[in-house]
Amino acid sequence: MRIRKMNNCLLMLLMAVFIISAASPASAVYHHWKMDAWQEGLYVDGNANTHGIADSADSSGQGSIAGNSGDPNPAHDPLYVWGEMEDPDLGGGENAFSSDAAPSGMLNGISSAQSFNFNAVRELGGNMFYAADQYGNEYSSGSFTAELFFKQIGDTSGAQTLLWAKEGHAASHLQLNTGNSGAGGLEFWGYDGSGFVNIVMTTEDRAAGFQDGMWHYAAARYNNASNEMSLMVYSEDGSAYFKNQTLTNDMIINGGNNNILIGRREGETPVERFAGLIDEVRLSGSAMSNPELIGVPEPVTALLLGIGSLAFTRKRKT
Repeated sequence: MRIRKMNNCLLMLLMAVFIISAASPASAVYHHWKMDAWQEGLYVDGNANTHGIADSADSSGQGSIAGNSGDPNPAHDPLYVWGEMEDPDLGGGENAFSSDAAPSGMLNGISSAQSFNFNAVRELGGNMFYAADQYGNEYSSGSFTAELFFKQIGDTSGAQTLLWAKEGHAASHLQLNTGNSGAGGLEFWGYDGSGFVNIVMTTEDRAAGFQDGMWHYAAARYNNASNEMSLMVYSEDGSAYFKNQTLTNDMIINGGNNNILIGRREGETPVERFAGLIDEVRLSGSAMSNPELIGVPEPVTALLLGIGSLAFTRKRKT
C-alpha cells in the first residue's frame, strides 16, 4: 500500500512537471544532427574526402556558420566525419550507418531513419566532430541541454564516451560516459571552476545497466539560474531515471573553440570510443523543459527514480 502510494505521488509530480513546463516558451536549438548518411557536398574546406552529416536546422538562429561547408543554408552547421571510417575497403563507408534507429515509441514528435554505427568503425580511427574553430563556439557560460540516443552493440569494457566538449581550459568538458562508473554505468561530467563534478547512474539504479543492448535516451541539462545539473535517462523497456544536483560553483564550459566530439574522447590511451549506435544528437542553449526534449517518457508509464537532490562526486584538478 505504501509503495503504491509513493508511486502515485511520483506520477503526480511528474505529470505536474509536464503541465507546468509545457507553458514555457520553446528554447533555441543550436544543433540537431539526425545521424543519417552524409550528404554529398558537405566538405571541410572543400576536402572531398571529408564528409559531413547535416544539421537539421531549417531557419536562422539555430546555429551560425562561418566556414566553408559547401552548404547554401546558413542555418546548417555540419557534423563532420573524418578519417578511415569513410573508406568502404576498410569497413567504413555505408557500414558506418545502420537502419537500426531510435524506436519511434521513444521519440517525441520526430522521426529517425538511421543511426551512426560506431562499432563498425571503432578500430579504424577517424572522428566525428563539430568544428567549433570554423563555425564558432556556440556555448558560453550558461544553461544548456545535450541529448542523444545510444545502444551498445559491441565491447562493453572500459570507459566509452558518447559526447565530449573540450573547451579552452584543459579541465572544461561535458561528457556522457559509460564505463568509469562500473559495468553498464552512465555519467554526466562538468567542471565548476574548482574541480570536476558528475552525476553517476550505475547498476544500483538500473539492474541491467545501460550497456544492455537496448536503446536508451539521455538528456544532460545544466540550469544556470538554479545552478543545477541533471541527468535523465529513458530506456526502451519504458523505465526512466532522473538525478540532479545543485552545485556550489557555476559550471564552466566556455573559453575556447575546440571541437565537440561525438562517440569518442581524444587525449586518452586507449582512445575512449563508443562500441554501438548513436542517434539524434541535439544541443540546445538552455535547460530544456521536458515537453521540449526529443525523447521523453509518457507520464502514465514512467517511474522516475531518485527525484530530488542527490549526492555527487568531485575530483580536484591535478
